[in-house]
Amino acid sequence: MSARFLLTRTSQTLLLKTSIVPSVGRRNLSSQGIAAVKKLRTVLEDYRRENCTQELPSRVKKQLLQEAQTEGFVDQNGMIRVIQNIHKNDQISLNDLEVIFREHGGQTSSIAVEEMMKLL
Repeated sequence: MSARFLLTRTSQTLLLKTSIVPSVGRRNLSSQGIAAVKKLRTVLEDYRRENCTQELPSRVKKQLLQEAQTEGFVDQNGMIRVIQNIHKNDQISLNDLEVIFREHGGQTSSIAVEEMMKLL
C-alpha cells in the first residue's frame, strides 16, 4: 500500500511542477514572452562582448537603457531605436519587442527603467 501511495504522491508532485508558469516579478509570462526576453538579453550581451569588453555588463545595460528611455520609462520605439543604432535589428524582430512591451508594459506599453534593468 505504501508503494501505491508513493506513486500517487509522485504523480501529484510532477503534475504540480509541470503546471507552474514561469514569472518575472509578479507577472506571469507566456512562453513566447520568455523567449523574446531571452533573445533581447542575448542581443545586448553580444553587443557588449563585441564593443564594450572593458565595461561592466550592468554599466552597458544602463547606458543602452538611458538612450532608450523617456522620462524614466522605456517604450518600444526607444528600444527599437537603440537596437538599430547598435546594428542588431537583424537579430531580434519587431514582434519580439512587441511581445515584451505588451506583457511587461501593460496598458501603457512602456516599462520603468528599474524594471527593465531587472528584466535584462
